[in-house]
Amino acid sequence: WSLVENAFLVIYVLELAARIKSSGCSYWIDRNNLLWNYLDFVIVAVGVVDLWLTPAIALFQTEVLGAEDGVEMDSNGIISLLRLMRLFRILRLVKLVKTI
Repeated sequence: WSLVENAFLVIYVLELAARIKSSGCSYWIDRNNLLWNYLDFVIVAVGVVDLWLTPAIALFQTEVLGAEDGVEMDSNGIISLLRLMRLFRILRLVKLVKTI
């Protein structure tokens, strides 16, 4: 399951990077898609923190600093809630399909 999550996150990061590159500054100020653009950015950023940065920090703490537990996650509930926000990407897909 981890491989699938990482594969989708790579796709989402590449898609977001391509959209920001093609839109330029208008990505952040386009009134028609402003909410969707910010929501996509937040969801992808949370995914990157959750799947890539948190394990990297834990590995750094255990291997370099010698900590036993790595990252202490007092905010598991918050991260779980933010993971659920990824489901909003499905709403984005439904919106795009309706416009076609």
